[in-house]
Amino acid sequence: MADEAFRPQKRSISQNDIDGGGSDNASEKLSEMASMRQRLAEEVGKEVENPSEDSGMRVSGKVPEAFKQAVAQKRMQGQPRAETRNVPSEMRVTGSGRLEELIAGIGARGGMIYEQVELPSKGKFYDGENGPADGIIHLRPMTGEEEEILATPRFVKKGQAINMIFNKCMRESYDSANFLTQDRTYMLIYLRGISYTPEYDVEVRDPDSDQTFATTINLNELYVDHCSSDFGPENLEDVFLPRDTSSGTGSP
Repeated sequence: MADEAFRPQKRSISQNDIDGGGSDNASEKLSEMASMRQRLAEEVGKEVENPSEDSGMRVSGKVPEAFKQAVAQKRMQGQPRAETRNVPSEMRVTGSGRLEELIAGIGARGGMIYEQVELPSKGKFYDGENGPADGIIHLRPMTGEEEEILATPRFVKKGQAINMIFNKCMRESYDSANFLTQDRTYMLIYLRGISYTPEYDVEVRDPDSDQTFATTINLNELYVDHCSSDFGPENLEDVFLPRDTSSGTGSP
């Protein structure tokens, strides 16, 4: 009995089942399956536009309502806010008057601020081509490019480094090699002051005690002997040298 209770029973199929005893149920199931196929074909045949208009992609089939809402919400997040939609992109907060002057100066001079410098010669020895006739030039601070020139041994050995730096830092197109030594020395000290700081640390040795003392020199306070304003050929005075007349030749 126990074996019969747990043993799978074989169901015998009668001729009645084969001949159509269960035909009514089978027909109903077939009809339901055909109806489901038709509804599925109709739903699949419908094309629903993707809520994301930017992508241009189309989704076929029945799109869940939750998916539509999620895509619409993501599209709204990607758009700018109403209060910032019409704000111009070029917007800058203004600062103090001095700051605005510096910013304007940078824009007007192509990113570099040049300072007006009066050379010690005041241009008395230049004709406007080999140097400024009025003695005025414009210098900007040194940058990393000029520091690389100073660090290049071949430029330093050939004596080209200083001229290259002068020509790069000077707004005018003069060749600094034509300048007087006094003007070149003044330009070098001036460039040191505006590129770093006017404070220059030096060591001074006392010749009597042979002791060294550290001190700081302010380059802006150095005395500069400018050429006289009335300097010119018309104001020069000649001095005749004594002549030796003992030989009778009259030669000096």
